[in-house]
Amino acid sequence: MKKAISVILILLIFIVTISYGGVNDPYRNGYIEGYLKEKYDNKVKIEEYDGTIHEIELARNVVLKIDDILVKPNDMKEGMEVYGDIKGKRLITLEAYSTEKLGYISPQSKTLRGVVKKIDRDTLNIKLITGEEKLFFTSPITIVNKSGESIGLDSLYIGDEVKLYFDEYDTDIISRMEIRNNSIKVKDIYKAKLVRVDEIENKITLENIYNFTDGKWSEIKPMATIEYDYDTPMYLKAQSISNDKLKYFVGKTVYLAVEDFFGEDKIKKLVLQEKYSKIYSDKIRKINYFSDSLELRNNKNLTLSEGTIILKDGRLVEKSIIDEENDALIIADGYKDSLHASVIDIYNTSINNSNIGQKHIYAGRMNRIFEDSVYLNDFYILKENEWYSFRTEDEDDEKRLYYDEDTKIYNLEEKEIISAKEFFQGNFSVDEDDDEIDDRDLKDWYTYFYTDGDRITVGYIMKDLDSLGKERITTGHVQKVENSSSTGWTLTLMNSKDWSDHKEKWIMKNSSININLEKAMIIKDDKIITPEELLMKDSLYIIRDDYDGKIVIVK
Repeated sequence: MKKAISVILILLIFIVTISYGGVNDPYRNGYIEGYLKEKYDNKVKIEEYDGTIHEIELARNVVLKIDDILVKPNDMKEGMEVYGDIKGKRLITLEAYSTEKLGYISPQSKTLRGVVKKIDRDTLNIKLITGEEKLFFTSPITIVNKSGESIGLDSLYIGDEVKLYFDEYDTDIISRMEIRNNSIKVKDIYKAKLVRVDEIENKITLENIYNFTDGKWSEIKPMATIEYDYDTPMYLKAQSISNDKLKYFVGKTVYLAVEDFFGEDKIKKLVLQEKYSKIYSDKIRKINYFSDSLELRNNKNLTLSEGTIILKDGRLVEKSIIDEENDALIIADGYKDSLHASVIDIYNTSINNSNIGQKHIYAGRMNRIFEDSVYLNDFYILKENEWYSFRTEDEDDEKRLYYDEDTKIYNLEEKEIISAKEFFQGNFSVDEDDDEIDDRDLKDWYTYFYTDGDRITVGYIMKDLDSLGKERITTGHVQKVENSSSTGWTLTLMNSKDWSDHKEKWIMKNSSININLEKAMIIKDDKIITPEELLMKDSLYIIRDDYDGKIVIVK
């Protein structure tokens, strides 16, 4: 009898354990990873790495993948390692990893998830989902994937969410890294009135919803209901607010950092406004991490905290990333001289995402062209948003850059991409002192080269180069791209900022601007793309001559 009771108690404990894991952990975290134990018509049983077993329903339109390839339910095999995203109480995506693909991680190896906090060449500071911060290292053979494609490590941003794979259990050297796609980017910052909190469905209802566009708040919708997670951070200034206390703040103004979660808004961070709102667009003169305070160039002093929404490159980052001399939009909460930063959006951007990158832009006259290299005479290089001139008195001073069969060279005069052979054999560089050359009215051509180190990735060549002194550096987001019968492809840029050499800072514009793309070199992921391939809200770094775009880099 005692033995039977013991068996029953053990079974009850086991059932409670499974129930607790199934109800709480995956639904709270929004994802599950482990091994596929069993599959049914509309549900699966998954064993987490720690041994906890969950039985979870599949959403009606669940996306199933193996090694990032879309598959049918029958293709999923029991025993595969899996990772799934959960919305509500159902799996909306489930990806399995086969043993035949490069980068497969065996059960004895380790995988970790986290957010990039700092990048220093081959050293990454990652904040793991456990809250722990650790240093990891990359090597020349570290594989980096994003959206199913292999990309360079220099595509990594601070604030990116990553999954790390390791070949050995006790190593800190990353063998493969998956960067979560653009859904990790903050879609928008909303300002709205909180009117209802649904604790059961984890949703809030808002009215009078505004976003900050072109230097001002603009109403985008009268009412909306938005989902949040159990662990979505919520704050009133520096004070953390638990989800069950949010209902007591109905009627208050809130600021929301929202992401695009499978086509719907989802809250990544919520901040309550206590008093009155003030907006500043200025350079941060000083920052004191001990007192959590900063001073702007206009002498305004503000406090910041864990409750501050901080953005850089469209990603949520922590306050440690803020540097003195950063240019930023700051939305403050307070009265008179007692101001707390609710939102800080750091403007500073450049060609490279971090010091891993060695991307450069050169402009100049092509003096000599060989089968694998080209020499620039009297050239310029773009550094820190300004053109720096290098005058060459002899051939030893010229800049040598290298090209190959994979280099994309666009002939702006003929509006066509030419091969490396055509580039070498063409009359793009000549001896201008030769009488025969002079009689044929041939001259050296000019170029913009986009390089990775000294290797030319993309080049635009032309007969004449406009004055670089008139050009401006502009950043912003795509509002729309249209093809006009009279002007050709034209970009409308919102939330734009111009770099001011005189003031040495980014200056926000108060309205959208139009930029013609007919003669622009548009680069995305080190490739030339066409204007129609630009996407709504793409983040752009642009070199332009007033209305005429010269170089457009999709960030």
